[in-house]
Amino acid sequence: LEIEISKSTTTLLKNSDVVITASNTSTPLFEDRPAYFEGKTFVGIGSYRPDMREYPDAVFRAIPNIFVDTEHAFDETGDLIEPLRSSVVSRKDIRPLGTFLSEGKENFVAESGVFFKSVGYAAFDLFVARYLSQRGLENGKAMDLGK
Repeated sequence: LEIEISKSTTTLLKNSDVVITASNTSTPLFEDRPAYFEGKTFVGIGSYRPDMREYPDAVFRAIPNIFVDTEHAFDETGDLIEPLRSSVVSRKDIRPLGTFLSEGKENFVAESGVFFKSVGYAAFDLFVARYLSQRGLENGKAMDLGK
């Protein structure tokens, strides 16, 4: 794994296969050029309000596999609200991650690119924390401070 600090978002996109963003910007971090997004994986965990937006419309024009963690995302993040409002993407083209996990991968081509938008859900965080804590206890790598 190679990690490098980039001086520009354009250079970052050209040299990365996976991009994870966590910002509170109100304007997209990247240029609105679909070619920059094709065949890559993006995880947006910032822009958690309607007036925030990390990704330009180009991500929806370039990537067919679009997922959200919960349907709350449709009302909570500018990354989805604005492209839906301007018909850049249709709501039917954005699937809850659970459908991918439950229905399998038959309609999924990773090479086409993936965009996952997370607005967060506390129950998910608690589930993961509990799972990791249990695994740590089982492997002798965690302590139960509640006892």
